[in-house]
Amino acid sequence: MGRELAQSAQRLENNLRDVVSEIEQLLRTVGTESAEQVTDAKDRLGQHLAEARAELDRIRRSAAEHTGAAAKATDILAHQHPWTAVGIAAAAGALVGWLLSRR
Repeated sequence: MGRELAQSAQRLENNLRDVVSEIEQLLRTVGTESAEQVTDAKDRLGQHLAEARAELDRIRRSAAEHTGAAAKATDILAHQHPWTAVGIAAAAGALVGWLLSRR
């Protein structure tokens, strides 16, 4: 999961870098180049934006799947060991209360 997420984040970063680069190129060419070159730059920008959106959607779906799996595993564990879950929750609450009271 970690490696897959890191790869997705790297692909997203590359896509966003390409988008920024294409925007910069488009801004440079708007006033100096022909309409065809501007159209080509806009098309490349649209393609990079579509790739970035697709990567964001893949990351969102993957995060939702992993979150759902973690929630289900936590639910099963809490049902199998209810007193342990209560103890952990109480300890976490006490720790948070102590940290907040120190402010």
